[in-house]
Amino acid sequence: MAAKNSDQGTSRGAAVGDSSTQSPASARERTLRTIQEKGNEIAQTLENSAAAIGIEVAQAAATIEEKGNVTVNTVAKLSGRTARYVRTHDADAMVNDLRRVVRRHPTWAMGASLLAGLAVGRSVFRR
Repeated sequence: MAAKNSDQGTSRGAAVGDSSTQSPASARERTLRTIQEKGNEIAQTLENSAAAIGIEVAQAAATIEEKGNVTVNTVAKLSGRTARYVRTHDADAMVNDLRRVVRRHPTWAMGASLLAGLAVGRSVFRR
């Protein structure tokens, strides 16, 4: 009986010791893994949305084919491309890509930031 209790105490101590001795590198790896998992979830959602949009596009294209409206098809293709990008790139690659775009097009980046800020502000402070 005493040996059984001491084994339980040792395993509890090891578990407590494990959580307190985690290195910053393992915390970073966990964070990156979580970001990647969330990115995969977002990519799956985008792919599902792209499929649904694709069905709607096919139906809409049949009714407005003579008008030559290709905007809906373009949106469906872009959402599919976005889903593939999120699935195939990790968080570091996406951040580096974003930095590169902002450096190449600072005016557009500022404009996009302004619009995003206005949209968030409007949604938060809506009466």
